Amino acid sequence: MLCENLKRIRNEKGKSIGVLAYESGLSISTIKLLENNSVANPRLSTLKKLSRTLDVPINVLIA
Repeated sequence: MLCENLKRIRNEKGKSIGVLAYESGLSISTIKLLENNSVANPRLSTLKKLSRTLDVPINVLIA
């Protein structure tokens, strides 16, 4: 699931929510919503930003 994978990968990369938000250009609240599974269908552009910033393929994020 995206929420679990995002949190795990972010922690593995040693990034706080704030750092991930800054580096990806997303808001802290967006990342918190994604990690808490509060967004049913995130935008492809959001997934691309997270994928690029965390250096993982999108399919790894959403698996």
